[in-house]
Amino acid sequence: MISPQSGNTAKWLTLLTDPNPQVTAHVNVMRSGMVLADYPIETAKVTLDRTAAVRRTCTLTVAPQVGSGTTLDMSWMDLFAAAGNEVRPWFQVTFSDGTTDEVCLGTFTIVTTKWTFSGTDVTATVSGSDRSYILSEAEALVPQTLSGVTVDQAIEQFISSHNFGVPINYNIVPTSDTVPATGAIVKPGKTAWSQVTDLAASAGYEVFFDNLGTLVGRPIPNPSASAQVLSVDTVSRSGLVTVTSTSTRKKIYSVFGVVGAGTIEVTSPKTGNLIHKKVAIYGEAADENPGSPTYANGPFGTIGKLTRSGIVSTQTMANSMSAGLLAQQVGAMTALDVEILPMPLLDCWDVVGVSVPMLGVAGAYVVDGWDLTVHFTGTQTLTVRQVFS
Repeated sequence: MISPQSGNTAKWLTLLTDPNPQVTAHVNVMRSGMVLADYPIETAKVTLDRTAAVRRTCTLTVAPQVGSGTTLDMSWMDLFAAAGNEVRPWFQVTFSDGTTDEVCLGTFTIVTTKWTFSGTDVTATVSGSDRSYILSEAEALVPQTLSGVTVDQAIEQFISSHNFGVPINYNIVPTSDTVPATGAIVKPGKTAWSQVTDLAASAGYEVFFDNLGTLVGRPIPNPSASAQVLSVDTVSRSGLVTVTSTSTRKKIYSVFGVVGAGTIEVTSPKTGNLIHKKVAIYGEAADENPGSPTYANGPFGTIGKLTRSGIVSTQTMANSMSAGLLAQQVGAMTALDVEILPMPLLDCWDVVGVSVPMLGVAGAYVVDGWDLTVHFTGTQTLTVRQVFS
């Protein structure tokens, strides 16, 4: 779960049984990591989607003339212009005991702003995306070669060698997987974000910007080893509003294969010298759980998905990448949309318990994302998939 300002996540869970929470929101406007101004939010929708190219997006409506002003000599129209500034919305709540707390909903590059004059005042509607949007818009203009370093080092070196307009901090778990000595070549026209995600995937990692704008890289979590952070059911209700269950096999696979290229040392038959010879490397991961609906040896079938990587150079990397691809999809055939009272601390890979006997739903589900409407009557819809141990 995302940590609130107080660090007291247990207190936030009481919101699921609070019929009348006092909810407000405000937004920081930032440049180069520095807060320039703060404004109350009139309405907001924030989306978290682990499967999307850009994990976090938002749409905010503010009345800038009501805000605290700015530390710089610029108008509020300049503040919200899509010229490099960022917005950081905060979800605030007043608990039944009168105490308050807040949690950051994300750090978003301003992509589009529309100003509306209604006859008496002006409002700004801001659409934003997390920092991966900047990298996804930036295409390589000349070739660049990354070689001889570990994957986590390569990601940091690659990003640090460019100016993306915002300060980026890193929280990447070190790995021994190394970019091949022959180099991973960034070709002209390839976006910076696709290069970063390719590097991460080659080590079986996911990479994303968290709510505070830090670049996180880590092995794919194992939800079957995670404790449930909360549970909702139709008996106690516990903040539950509606549940929709969907079963689909569209773009669902039971086996993931990865093809890479490594090198071996061989003796030249002509010169007797050691030379490096390129060899193909193949890694595979299959759903081998008989209790899973996508069990490869069951009625679902052996439905394969092949990925080719110019970065994977060892058997370990091929195995890690294929296992990571499988782990991100297991359980996706049995997905739920769970509408609950707002719980903005939930993050991707959190595990929740859901029980709806009338739908045959009972068990642990892992969060893949959510849509949150910031309003005193707003709700939050979780997208979750079943956990199979």
